[in-house]
Amino acid sequence: MNSEHPAARRQSNVLILSLFILLCVIPAVSAKPLFPHPAATAVNCRTAKCHVGLTTHPSAFKCQACHTLKAAGHPGKKQKITLKSFNCLKCHETTVDYNYLHAPVAAGDCLTCHNPHASKDSMYIDRRGAKIICYKCHSSVVRKTDTVLHGPVKDDKCQLCHTPHGSYFPNLLKDKYSTKYFNDYTPDTYKFCFRCHKIDLLLYPTTSYNTNFRDGKKNLHYLHTHRPKGIACKLCHRVHASRRPELMADKVKFGDWQMPINFTITKNGGRCLPGCHAARSYNRTIKYKR
Repeated sequence: MNSEHPAARRQSNVLILSLFILLCVIPAVSAKPLFPHPAATAVNCRTAKCHVGLTTHPSAFKCQACHTLKAAGHPGKKQKITLKSFNCLKCHETTVDYNYLHAPVAAGDCLTCHNPHASKDSMYIDRRGAKIICYKCHSSVVRKTDTVLHGPVKDDKCQLCHTPHGSYFPNLLKDKYSTKYFNDYTPDTYKFCFRCHKIDLLLYPTTSYNTNFRDGKKNLHYLHTHRPKGIACKLCHRVHASRRPELMADKVKFGDWQMPINFTITKNGGRCLPGCHAARSYNRTIKYKR
């Protein structure tokens, strides 16, 4: 005969039922662990003791957007959170929608240029260790001996000519520009350069003010460009920086030959002795002969 008091039996049954609901029913309904690590559900991991000083990228307000957080593995002295593979594209999918990709983008190495959590720059550019971020990889663009800088380079604004992630044009340029040194002239041939420079400097065969590269009034920019197989700007000028006035090049590649320019500037003109013709000089003060 069972001598257990009825009240004690009811209390025992309630306890068993409560444990069943707690251990089986609630987990099955919620499909979530009962005791997850706070970082897995917290809006911002900075509220935790470990990350109190960490500033955040907008998407990192939910840290699990980029990181895999496991309740059993994080935090811990020997446990680390896992960064999801190339997860930047989940939000920035148009970054790779180009014909030509910047090498770090093609490799999925966004952290080469960006700080994933925060930066003083609005685009989360990591500027540590370089005057501008581009110089971390492209230090040879400006040589130690260069004294004349192209305007965008001088102002640390490479993005005026280049796109940082990818482009539809070679060399990550923002618009079409011929990769050739000699081109048949059309109004669009050097359009890219004239996004900033005044195109008047090569439009007129004679001028007294549109360009300093003139012999009297004879426009020598016009002479060099307006013809079949005309000379491209980059044949004589360095694109980023030079040790000579007007960004003039020391030498340029001509097939397998490094062709010297030998340009010197004078008070009223200049002189050059390139490999393409004999020594020539020009003087802006001479009277133009018709």
